[in-house]
Amino acid sequence: ELTLNDWHTLNIIENGANVTVKVDDITVLSSSSIQKTSYGRVGMFTENASMYIDNFACNFSSGDIPQDGILEYSILPNTLATYLEIESIDDNNLVAVNNKAKLASDDAGATWKNVTYTSDYKKLYNKGTYVSLLKLHDGTYMQIQTGSENLMSQTSSDLKTWTNGTNICSKAEQVDSSNRRLAIIHVNTLTEVKLSGDNYRVFCPVAFRVYDHSGELTTHITKIYYTDDKGTTWNVSSTTSSDIYSNDDWSECKVIKCSDGTLRMYTTRNRTGYVSYTESTDNGLTWSGYNNITSLPCAVTSFAIAEDNGTYYMLWNPGIMDNEIYTCPRSRLCLLTSTNGKNWTFAMNCEYMDPTYTVEGDSIPLYQILDPSITITDDYIYITFGRSISEDEFSHNAQRVFYIRLDKDAIQTRNWSTNNLSSVI
Repeated sequence: ELTLNDWHTLNIIENGANVTVKVDDITVLSSSSIQKTSYGRVGMFTENASMYIDNFACNFSSGDIPQDGILEYSILPNTLATYLEIESIDDNNLVAVNNKAKLASDDAGATWKNVTYTSDYKKLYNKGTYVSLLKLHDGTYMQIQTGSENLMSQTSSDLKTWTNGTNICSKAEQVDSSNRRLAIIHVNTLTEVKLSGDNYRVFCPVAFRVYDHSGELTTHITKIYYTDDKGTTWNVSSTTSSDIYSNDDWSECKVIKCSDGTLRMYTTRNRTGYVSYTESTDNGLTWSGYNNITSLPCAVTSFAIAEDNGTYYMLWNPGIMDNEIYTCPRSRLCLLTSTNGKNWTFAMNCEYMDPTYTVEGDSIPLYQILDPSITITDDYIYITFGRSISEDEFSHNAQRVFYIRLDKDAIQTRNWSTNNLSSVI
């Protein structure tokens, strides 16, 4: 029996189906037949009582240690959405946008509020399927409009008043004779790289859907567009994805500049089963080579990548591709780091879900993780992604935006082996 206003030591020891609970080193509960175990988080609660918790600690038999410095919760918990893109104004103020909402934060992302139509940020673009918003090196912003016959960049110095640029590609390329949308971008599509001197280049890979005579979507071809004048004019690399590797399906690509000055365009939404990339040595005018990173297996999934003062971060959805459902599994999201943009080290799991298939016996997994996005400021890494919470008629089930704010100084790398994929995915 516990007395009021006294501190007690609580220990919970778990090993598979075996659980023991001790209070002040006395066993009060034990079981060897736990039926349901799954991935998740460690937490404590009381029922019909209140308590204080201090000196909370976790010890893992693997030798791993918990990741500290995390704030996480679901944003827009009642809204079907697969992504959210965040951009900073200053250390405390941020905006976020997807195709369902515009949000703002004035406390470094601790809380978020809906932007109303009378707000200063009401002209943030949030129509179409995806949006892309980027803060450039000089503090100005670029966003991409994706209307029915429009793929146009806009710039702003304050996120309030926007100036139209030009269409990234011609209207004739964007919609076909059957009025099907061909040109698509993705969350976090825009990236900016520094060239020589004070020159900068913004890249925007655009995927073009390819349909057969019956109207079936068969593949995507990616063209790499770039601008040196903030969207006043756009050019296109002379190399397309089909020139590099014609037997693959490329979309949702992103460009970064590696520490050795070369450019890499990464893609995880391909059919090779791995994170893949192509490279450019002439600042994106041409691209060559098609390489798989065999230590980073994945199905046809989304990813995100960003660079911050010489450190690179990637959000990666690992898994051994299901040959019958090549877009799955999508039940785990990891954060990787790199010092050169080429060699990657495992840092943490952002989400880790039970890859349960639908109760209806459908071949599509019930829980899926989609469309990650990453934004970095001086103090924090902001991570968002879509996460299924239940079955739904939507093809990716009931998606809600999940949000993580991670203290940048708290990141620590961990051991990783692809050998454990078969047992955890």
